[in-house]
Amino acid sequence: EMDLWKARFWQGFRSSYEASLFGGKGKWAEIASGRSKKRRVVLNKRRMAFDLNDFPRPVCAFSEGLLSKSLSFRLESLLEHPEALVGFLDATSQLQNLPLRAMDLMDVETFCTFVNLYHCLLQHALLLTVNGPLTIRSCGHFMRTSCYEIGGDVFSFAELYL
Repeated sequence: EMDLWKARFWQGFRSSYEASLFGGKGKWAEIASGRSKKRRVVLNKRRMAFDLNDFPRPVCAFSEGLLSKSLSFRLESLLEHPEALVGFLDATSQLQNLPLRAMDLMDVETFCTFVNLYHCLLQHALLLTVNGPLTIRSCGHFMRTSCYEIGGDVFSFAELYL
């Protein structure tokens, strides 16, 4: 019975394209992965951008807090306090309003922000993965399709890495 409860608990956290009103066709272009096209999985769409407050400042401290929160999750803590995951998902939604154009791309703080966001996305994607552990074969697909919407643009691991 506990396994059934866990399964239902995790089913509540669907990725954006699964819950889309568009029948699985989102607004972002599909990604070439091997011989086929794959859909991007935008992980920070629990809340819509117009439902969010202004982006919290400073940006670097916000991204550092997101990373710390994402690294704090363990199965036991999620079962005891599922609202912590919901709070994390809501916080990642704030990235949709991050003012990218106002950031100085040559600044060390901006670099640190994107390093934090890369690792936060990695932890977030691994936390919600339903396909089991990554393999050498699935890693490339995972890197190109797991994404965050940041400041109106979508970034995958591959794009944040560059």
